[in-house]
Amino acid sequence: DNTQILLFLAVTAKGADPIDGVTKVNPEGLTAVTGKWGDDFKTRLNSMNLKCNVLDKPAYDKQMYEKMFWICTMMLVGAAKGCETVGDAGRDHADL
Repeated sequence: DNTQILLFLAVTAKGADPIDGVTKVNPEGLTAVTGKWGDDFKTRLNSMNLKCNVLDKPAYDKQMYEKMFWICTMMLVGAAKGCETVGDAGRDHADL
């Protein structure tokens, strides 16, 4: 029962605090963990005011595949359209 983590963090500028994957669609945050040390990892993130969801393995796997699909899609669109950032790909080519 190994511990696995889907970490959604961003740092907007050098020295800025990290922000987590909280969105209007996902106010509970997107970071997820499964496995033996899941609760401990969540406690560490919560101590930094970051959210984390402890999931059972099937729910975690679903979220893992969603993240992998999103990453692959954004990289493919970005490469095909000559985008400089992932934000450019999402903003300028959302219709794809």
